[in-house]
Amino acid sequence: MKKILFICLLVSLSFGKDIEWMKYKEGLLNNNDKPIFYVLSASYCIFCKRDIKMMNENPTLKKYIEDNFVNIYEERDVENVPSYLDQMITPVYYVLDADG
Repeated sequence: MKKILFICLLVSLSFGKDIEWMKYKEGLLNNNDKPIFYVLSASYCIFCKRDIKMMNENPTLKKYIEDNFVNIYEERDVENVPSYLDQMITPVYYVLDADG
């Protein structure tokens, strides 16, 4: 049993952490003068889930996103998305200046 737990721990550590996403207001407050990578999604969107999974699984892309952007992820059918960013079709990706 101890061997199984140890193997499970090693496997979980090898995948690393997912990209840390913030909400819009939180991202504006914590931007550190970096541009904003804003992802507009929907809870029912299979393409959105696929894209986020791909971003998390590709180490080069994940590192680039984390190092160069403030990352904001919102679901249009759940959160109160700013009207100028809201779109009917998802996923939508924006790169915004540090002021949003």
